Amino acid sequence: MRSRRAFSLVEAMLTLFIVFLIFGVAAQLLMGYAGVMKSSAGKSDTLSSLQVGMQVMIDDLRQATQVLSPPAGGSSLDLRFSKIDPTLNWLPGPVPGSWSPPAASNLVEVRYYLDTARLLRVAGASTWQVADGIGGLQFEDQVHGIQIQMSLRESQRTLVVTGFSGKTHF
Repeated sequence: MRSRRAFSLVEAMLTLFIVFLIFGVAAQLLMGYAGVMKSSAGKSDTLSSLQVGMQVMIDDLRQATQVLSPPAGGSSLDLRFSKIDPTLNWLPGPVPGSWSPPAASNLVEVRYYLDTARLLRVAGASTWQVADGIGGLQFEDQVHGIQIQMSLRESQRTLVVTGFSGKTHF
């Protein structure tokens, strides 16, 4: 009769050690991957917020009748302009002969500024958060329009997005 051979205690312990070592390395890799994915998702959301904020400002600025800040040829940390108030009741009824869209009673002042990494828009009595996670904001009046520069600070770099609104009305 042949004797059965089994694993010795040393062989079993060595096998368990190797299995646990492989599982430990795999767990560390998975946790690192999850951290990278979470970080890049947050950066992607902030970058999208930055791009949406830029587009909202440019679209709003294209409707301006007069730019109040930045001054002509200068720069500032906030953008102020007036535009026709979209909340006015235009209908029903005929337009009076003395009515003029640029009249002060038909305009609303709009202001964009940075408040603790939040891009805010104030129009009349309402305030709206346009974007979050913004590191810097600057507006510069140039010959052909307003240059808007927003920055986003990450751990190792600063991303700067520049937009331009051509002068169409002001």
